[in-house]
Amino acid sequence: MKTVKEMAAERFESPDSLKRRAVGLRRLSGGLHAETERSNNTGLTDKELRTLKEAADILSTLATRFDGAAKEKKKLLDARVAMEVKVREAMNGNFGALTSIPDQVAFVAATAEYQIKSLSTLADLRYAMKENTDYVACRLAEQAISRDPKEVVAEAWDKFQSIRASLQGKHAAIIGRLATSAQSA
Repeated sequence: MKTVKEMAAERFESPDSLKRRAVGLRRLSGGLHAETERSNNTGLTDKELRTLKEAADILSTLATRFDGAAKEKKKLLDARVAMEVKVREAMNGNFGALTSIPDQVAFVAATAEYQIKSLSTLADLRYAMKENTDYVACRLAEQAISRDPKEVVAEAWDKFQSIRASLQGKHAAIIGRLATSAQSA
């Protein structure tokens, strides 16, 4: 049986879903315990009653672990949210300060190049910037759980700086089209 920490580490389980599973298992365990108490009406043998009791005990143990996993998962999510706030603060001076069209296009290209072809207006660029800034903040927060958030953001910024000019050159046509639409607006 998995430990509480292993259960909490499951990527797609939320604290609420873990709690719901614990409640369901507790109900099932209670039903089995109730059947063992009514053994004189069921005609079950001693071996069958022991099997039911063992199953109920296993379900009860599993429910307790799911409760613990729900609490642990909540702590992990709270820590991640707090770290994301710190990462966003650290991003304000660099990624958050990208205001020119070439810089923003390079950022979108670095984080989600598949979106570049859909950038036809400044509104598209603003939307892509917000979406990708949120994505980067989330990913950097995961990395910063065990490290200093400013250091993680600085490393990401340095990596972006090293490829920014080449991305701007690669996507010059899109930058030009967006710049022209900005001037005409």
